[in-house]
Amino acid sequence: MYEVELKVKLEDYYSTRENILKAQPTSTVSYEYFDRYYDLNDTLTSSEQELRLRTKTNLLTSQESHFLTFKDSPFDLYSKSKPEFESEIIDPIAIDSLLKKLNYTESLSYKKNCEVFNVVFEDNELEVSLVKIRGLKDSFLEVETLSKILNNTSNLLKMLHRYLTEIKLSESQICTTYYVDMLKEVREAE
Repeated sequence: MYEVELKVKLEDYYSTRENILKAQPTSTVSYEYFDRYYDLNDTLTSSEQELRLRTKTNLLTSQESHFLTFKDSPFDLYSKSKPEFESEIIDPIAIDSLLKKLNYTESLSYKKNCEVFNVVFEDNELEVSLVKIRGLKDSFLEVETLSKILNNTSNLLKMLHRYLTEIKLSESQICTTYYVDMLKEVREAE
């Protein structure tokens, strides 16, 4: 699958939330994500690839689910959208051990809180997330959709830009820096 995504640094978290709600999302759920990134001698990072183990906790029910995700190098350099391969897993401890046995090391981990809205816009299903990451002072919005074919992704990116306009966010707020890089910079400065 091709994950088509835009990330925006927010100037006003609460007014953005109000603008999302005006569009009447089909559902809203709050999660805490615990993301662990793995690398093998910096080979993934140097190619802008990602190997992530995520624990996703529903903040209302405390129900946990776990996902192993590989994101390949970006197919769109502006948005940093990537092909994504993800599978739900049962035992994150076993997967962590397996990755380490294969000589992968955990390069970074962090927690983020996300309020996730499912939205239909121009007949497309979008996942819109308001994001706060422990250790970063800024908050973000992620808007994404999936495509099975690469040659449809440019149309979907244009549609995501129109959605940002709809919720009163500007192109100048789009952020292409990875959270991992932001956190590494903050942690190195401490």
